[in-house]
Amino acid sequence: DVGKEEKIYSLNEPCNNDGLSTDIYYSKLYNLDSEYLYSQKLINGQRSNGILNTNDYPEGEHTLNFYSEDASGRSVSKEVRVIVDNLPPNVDNTIPVRWSYTNNHRPTISADYSDTGSGINSTKVVLKIDGNVIPISADNNSVTGILDYDLAEGQHNVTITVEDNLGNAATTDWWFYTDYTPPTGSLLVRDNFAP
Repeated sequence: DVGKEEKIYSLNEPCNNDGLSTDIYYSKLYNLDSEYLYSQKLINGQRSNGILNTNDYPEGEHTLNFYSEDASGRSVSKEVRVIVDNLPPNVDNTIPVRWSYTNNHRPTISADYSDTGSGINSTKVVLKIDGNVIPISADNNSVTGILDYDLAEGQHNVTITVEDNLGNAATTDWWFYTDYTPPTGSLLVRDNFAP
C-alpha cells in the first residue's frame, strides 16, 4: 500500500548477470497503469529506483511493472500490486448525537469509522472529552470511550482522531450537553375567581 505525495520504489534486488555475456543491464520502469516512466543503464549489482507521485493516480489498486534487459537481449520483468491511498478515514455515527442532551453522568461515547484504502490502524485511535484523553476500546471499525468519572453538567466537546495504516489522519469534533437538574416552576393559586 502506498500513500502520501511520493513513494520511492526499489526492487531490492540487484541486477546480476548470472553468467550472461555482459554485465551491463538496461531497465525500464512503468508507472501504475503500464505507461512508460523512464529507463536507465545499470552496472551489474546496481539497484533500480523510481519516484512516483501517487497524487497523479486515483485511489485504489494499480500495477507497477519493471522490465530489465541485458545487452545480449535476455530479460526479466516484475509486477507489483500497489494500492494508492492518500485519503484519510471517514468518521460517522457519533454518540451521543451532536448537540443532544443526556441526563447520564457517564454517557456512552463512541464513533464508527472506515477506510477504503490501507485500513484503520486501531492503535492510533485517540478519543478526548473536553480536551482530556480517555481510555478506549477500539477495533478496526469503531471506538468506545471508557469514562471513569462523572461529567459535570453542561456542554461537552468530544474529539476523535483516527489514522489509517499509512498515516492519513482524520479528526472529528462534536458537542453534547449533560442536564441533571429537573425543571423548576411555581404554581399561582388564586382564591378569587371573580372576573
